[in-house]
Amino acid sequence: MPNCSGCRAYMSVTGKKTGQFQGEGTNAQHADQIRVLAFTMGVTSPRDADTGQATGKRRFQPITIIKEWGAASPQGLEACATNEDLSTVKIEFIKMKATGEEYVSQTVHLTDATIVDISRFIGDAEAAVDLQVGFTDAGGLERWSFMFQKIEVDDADGKTSFVDKW
Repeated sequence: MPNCSGCRAYMSVTGKKTGQFQGEGTNAQHADQIRVLAFTMGVTSPRDADTGQATGKRRFQPITIIKEWGAASPQGLEACATNEDLSTVKIEFIKMKATGEEYVSQTVHLTDATIVDISRFIGDAEAAVDLQVGFTDAGGLERWSFMFQKIEVDDADGKTSFVDKW
């Protein structure tokens, strides 16, 4: 996740069968989006132990988010259970300008994705500590993991981008 001291993240998901997943935003500006409480992403470039030279193709780990239970939860479970193709998954990281106005500082856009794992939990002390959210604030939480055919990362602050597909 970008340097996001005090930032928030929201996600939009569109399935090829389900269509747009229900929004769970708590304010009018993000009503059509799903609030993301935590985000992880990783890529590995395999290396030869002796030489340090690349030995194969890069491998992305599943992108994982944590969200509260909500209207999109049954849609996510259905998409995972049926291996539904998700045409787009967009995660926006929101920061505040000095004026107090919100702006999208970074976007992660997945194309031809699938939900490969969903874990639902209540009372996960590790998750609550990591998220700095109390049990009563968070209620039930879910961990969704996505694999994808294409990824785009755009950083508005630095005006940089990354694209990879296979």
